[in-house]
Amino acid sequence: EHLLNIFRKFSLFLLTHEPSKISLKRKRKKAARDDGFMLELLKSA
Repeated sequence: EHLLNIFRKFSLFLLTHEPSKISLKRKRKKAARDDGFMLELLKSA
């Protein structure tokens, strides 16, 4: 449970610091669908 909370907060941090102007909700959906976008988020960490 604690580990999932850390992962959730880290994921939220990555999405909020991603520079595009799309909404957080759309970023979450895009990351779920687009492996390239997810990879770029992880590389930016």
